[in-house]
Amino acid sequence: LFLCLVAFHFSHSHKILVYIPKFAISHINFMGKLAETLVDAGHNVTALVSEMDANLLDGTRTTSINRVPPAEGANRMNTHFMMDGVDRFEADVNSYSAVTENAYHNSVSFRIQCEQLLRTPGLVERWKREQYDALITESFENCGVGLSHLIAPRDLIPVSSTFLYDTSPFGVYYSLITEHSSISDGRFHSTLFSRLLMFYHTIMYRVFYYIQNAPQQQVFDELFPGTPSFESILSDAAVVFSNTEPLIDFARPTLTKIVPIGGPRQNRNKYTTQAWSTLLSVRSRTVLVSFGSIAKNVFMRPERKGSLLECISRFPDITFVWKYE
Repeated sequence: LFLCLVAFHFSHSHKILVYIPKFAISHINFMGKLAETLVDAGHNVTALVSEMDANLLDGTRTTSINRVPPAEGANRMNTHFMMDGVDRFEADVNSYSAVTENAYHNSVSFRIQCEQLLRTPGLVERWKREQYDALITESFENCGVGLSHLIAPRDLIPVSSTFLYDTSPFGVYYSLITEHSSISDGRFHSTLFSRLLMFYHTIMYRVFYYIQNAPQQQVFDELFPGTPSFESILSDAAVVFSNTEPLIDFARPTLTKIVPIGGPRQNRNKYTTQAWSTLLSVRSRTVLVSFGSIAKNVFMRPERKGSLLECISRFPDITFVWKYE
């Protein structure tokens, strides 16, 4: 009976490669938790960690890790946010120049590190020999998408650590009449101007995406001529996961292959240190205040910080942990 159970377990275990480019903490953590969830489910998971910014954590502790060392200048997309000294809470989301500048900095980091990965001697051939059942990668930084074509896993599974920025490669096209763009606010279209602004945001994001990913596509074209476009590769994806909660999301057209998974997480007590256990037990409830890796707290206006602190002071029965740089 034991041998039968063991055989049943391994017959349902898959060999999976998870590609984790280290460029933003939220993206890294999402991909790492996804990898650990698959490990806990009994799958053979390997994380290919591309060290775009080696100062960031891996996002996973239980997964077997293979690393691609950082290329010179690959952390540009992170350093420029510290160098420009801009309060992101004051940034104009309608600024075409700001959006394209951000896309350019992203493209430099993505291209440099992707080329570093593809030029690593024997790496592509090694991963191809592994014959993975699936490669899981984000559809935002598309080096993993192109890599899937080169190593030919049985299935490509694109994911998004946020909402899906663009669903058109998967066969679902946005309605310019009813839907919001990925960078517009969440209000309903109440005026003709708001509809036109949403259309402008949609076009602006497509330009952003093109500027960001075109240099990566050129790297594949130069090193591996004949590589299909990222959009073409993504269109063949078996299933797509997005970090969204359908109960609170906007209604929109979709397909059964697009699956919202709403924030995978590990056992909350699995890696809790004594220091954190002590902090979390001070009060009955704890709230984490975090604005991500792009909106730097250090550049926030003192008036805004003061408003937040005043709000926090009104809840003395709750412990607030403000994540700072």
